[in-house]
Amino acid sequence: MKRCLLLVAVLLLCGLAAGACAEISVGVDIPAEDITDFYYTYSTSTDPPFYQRYRFYAEDGKKLFYHETREGGGWPQTEENITLSGTVELTEADWAAFFACIRDGEVTTRSDEILDGDSGPWMYLYWTGDEEQYQEFTFASLEKRFEFEELCSQLAKNHILTRFYISRGGYMMPQSYEITLQNGSYMIRENEDAPRSMDPGLITELQDVIQKYGLEAWDGFHESDPNVLDGEGFWLELRFADGTAVYASGDNAFPDSYFDAMAGIDGILEKEKMTWFAGTYRYEGEGIGGDFIITLNEDGAYTFCEGPLSSYLGMGTWNTWYNAVYMTENEETGCDLKFMFGIEDGALIYVAMGSDEFLYVKVSDGERFVRRDKTEECMKLFIGEAEVPVTWEDNDSASALRELLPLTIQMTMYGGFEQVGPIGQNIVRNDHQMATAPGDVVLYSGDQIVVFYGSNSWAYTRLGHIELSKEEITELLGHEGVVLTLTR
Repeated sequence: MKRCLLLVAVLLLCGLAAGACAEISVGVDIPAEDITDFYYTYSTSTDPPFYQRYRFYAEDGKKLFYHETREGGGWPQTEENITLSGTVELTEADWAAFFACIRDGEVTTRSDEILDGDSGPWMYLYWTGDEEQYQEFTFASLEKRFEFEELCSQLAKNHILTRFYISRGGYMMPQSYEITLQNGSYMIRENEDAPRSMDPGLITELQDVIQKYGLEAWDGFHESDPNVLDGEGFWLELRFADGTAVYASGDNAFPDSYFDAMAGIDGILEKEKMTWFAGTYRYEGEGIGGDFIITLNEDGAYTFCEGPLSSYLGMGTWNTWYNAVYMTENEETGCDLKFMFGIEDGALIYVAMGSDEFLYVKVSDGERFVRRDKTEECMKLFIGEAEVPVTWEDNDSASALRELLPLTIQMTMYGGFEQVGPIGQNIVRNDHQMATAPGDVVLYSGDQIVVFYGSNSWAYTRLGHIELSKEEITELLGHEGVVLTLTR
């Protein structure tokens, strides 16, 4: 009896093991209508890195295709590295072409093993009836995989946004934005202003809003409410590389999700303006003992210093509205100040009406704060006798350091990963926790410059980054007796 029970147990275990290793065939065991999700991802460790994901999936009765490209920067690749993405609603023919590529492929138990140096592709298939046991996919042949990649490339290429136009507002102050794809780069034009380049990451966010709120389904919406004398109207135009076009308009009548979609679009347009106008601006008049500098940061914070001898560091938040910049002091400074500037030819134009006066420098209506050219921001860094290439930050700390030049600093090795040296006096700082990398140049404790040839995590103010390889940086910094020289 015991032998029989033991034999049954062994047979059951063998059956389970065999089932765990079973291969399931697409098209035989898994029909097209059962597929819910298919992921295809690969990456390369080239310089710069490259990451590509394709996804076919069924959602709310629709068949969809998503593509996402990340490139540049370093590893790991994050959402900030997305250079192109989009979602396409597939026709039945598109879905059939996809299924033909994966037909006869095998699905096995998912292992999730990570192999060093493996660039993929990693492929996972999900379908109705599977209880998250079998997802790891393999194409039936290399030819099928190439056919799949070609299909994905074509789908991604055909539905790229090439023009986005939105005009909104009442009858008195309509606001318009036009975004166009020109020679592989996106340009944005606000009202009748000159066009400027637009971050491709923001285009990705815009395409996500278009897909999320179904703006393509607005095509043909042209309605009005004659009972409203004023209010809001809109005109929307979308064009894609595959010839798809969307035209919609409304006069106090709006498609479903209109206000949610416009809130998302407004957020992207505001972010674009904040990115574009962020920078360092120098007063054309006299500051206190030197330049009067205003720095607008991309995160919406600002600082200003009326000159190197000024005892007050202004700080607060800023935002844009039409062609104006508004600055509001933080309550912590003890000064309830507000400032308004017009924007013209890369300069901030002071608007006295509606603005408070600066504490020490009298700025008159219409006077300009001119944006500093990057060549004006240049500092030269020498390690020993060798000049090294540095990308300097555009912030108050780097500007204050520049005012101290020239400097020759005897550095001290510390911790086996950094060189530290005094700059002779305290300058403005804006510390935040950061993980450093070889080549980072930072300000520590307001009066010390630190250059890393290894890595560390602490609260610093970033000043810049040396554009050399880790090996070159280590050779220059990984020994005693390093002398740092900073000049203009």
